Amino acid sequence: MNLFKFLVKFRFISILMAIIISGPSLSFASNQKDLEAAFIYRFMHFLPGEKVSKQYYLCVHSADKIFNSLHKRLNNSRIFNGKLYIVNVKKDFKECSMVFLNQELASSDKKNVIAEIQNNGLFVVSKNGLNRDMAMIDLVVNDSSVKFDVNKTLMEKFNLSLSSKVLRLAKRVY
Repeated sequence: MNLFKFLVKFRFISILMAIIISGPSLSFASNQKDLEAAFIYRFMHFLPGEKVSKQYYLCVHSADKIFNSLHKRLNNSRIFNGKLYIVNVKKDFKECSMVFLNQELASSDKKNVIAEIQNNGLFVVSKNGLNRDMAMIDLVVNDSSVKFDVNKTLMEKFNLSLSSKVLRLAKRVY
């Protein structure tokens, strides 16, 4: 393992340990977008279902800084028993294992996302209450911290689940 990959993994593990130690609230002076990206990446490890695929796609919609942070550090990295690809998407969510939505979607795009949730178990993460009708995890971001809420009711509606470890760390589960 080269030094850069080791340091990236160490940073994410450090952030996860900080989450576990400090509870659901985190306050860091580091780059806010990198912190959001770290949360999004860590959620990939707790997705429901068997990890039998050889390719996993973490899709980012309308969040260039977060996409750049994830893509630069993690594209083509190993996850589970396959490779992780970071993809910037506009409308087509078919290949996505998980999608991060940084802005409110148009109604036609919402229909595409909901179809992918129903057909392929697409896991949706959004931010600050955007796309509340389809987001399983909602990052609650302010100037100095990142927390998250979990919409367990929505996950149950689509027969999806999330690790109890993540549920315990959530600010709110509804």
